[in-house]
Amino acid sequence: MKNIKPMTEKKMVDKFLFEKDGQDYIRYVKEVPIFAKSIDLVKVDQQNNCISAIEFKTTKWRYAIKQVLESAIAFDFLEICVLQPRTEECQKLIINECERNGIGLFFIDAAKQIIEHIVEPIQCNNVWEIQRLQILQYLEREI
Repeated sequence: MKNIKPMTEKKMVDKFLFEKDGQDYIRYVKEVPIFAKSIDLVKVDQQNNCISAIEFKTTKWRYAIKQVLESAIAFDFLEICVLQPRTEECQKLIINECERNGIGLFFIDAAKQIIEHIVEPIQCNNVWEIQRLQILQYLEREI
């Protein structure tokens, strides 16, 4: 039997970037500072001038939701990426919570190494434009 190493948040981000980076007009920046924290990954849609915060968690999906909601004031879209739960009941719980909060959701199947986009995010409507512009300025220096 093949020995599978546990997936860390760093491995999740790297897997996500391997699959998603290189798309037209979409760029990604890791560990973007906001307030006294940082967002694991920020997606920049240069064509539509939109920015999305993406938080990754191997466990504690509720904490990932809490983290992105705390940064909602500065981003156009919020998303989380978590390891796919084993039970359908837990999957539905996460899906419902993300839909209720307008948060996009990605599941990573660690065994199959597959990423699925399960829930599309809804655009945030209470964005503080000054903070959003600060994030965009930071991203311009990093891209």
